[in-house]
Amino acid sequence: NDDVLIADGTFSIETKKDAIHAENDEDGTKGNVYIADGSFTINATGDGIQAQAAVQIDGGVYAINAAEAIEATYVQINDGTLAISASDDGINATAKSSAYTPTIEIRGGNVTVQMASGDTDALDSNGNIYISGGSTDISAQFAFDYDGQASITGGTVYVNGEQVTTIENSM
Repeated sequence: NDDVLIADGTFSIETKKDAIHAENDEDGTKGNVYIADGSFTINATGDGIQAQAAVQIDGGVYAINAAEAIEATYVQINDGTLAISASDDGINATAKSSAYTPTIEIRGGNVTVQMASGDTDALDSNGNIYISGGSTDISAQFAFDYDGQASITGGTVYVNGEQVTTIENSM
């Protein structure tokens, strides 16, 4: 309920629910997922990686096919290779915990997000989106949806094959 901590390993998860999930109904500051390394193949009809408070990825290789690939109040990607295919939101920061402002922060790694058509968002935050490093490559009708602030201060960001230097709100 409190935390899922993964240091390394090889994981193949197929589920009709959330694949990796941490949630604490009694304490909104708990329910965190931290992954340092590993190899993950995730096919989920729910969320690929879901946390009530925070998801932090510091390395690893991920192939995630889910309704929402990663969802938490605060999502921080520092390193790793993520190949995301989603039918709802690729990475979603939503107010599930009082411990954080909803935020997506990409500080490093190689993140590829491929979205289904329709009312879908590659990076969707009910707060902020910050990209300061790594490579982010998005293929989607709606690349960014946010309610707070958004900025690119480092790294490279591509939307539908074109490099962008600012984040334009799709909604």
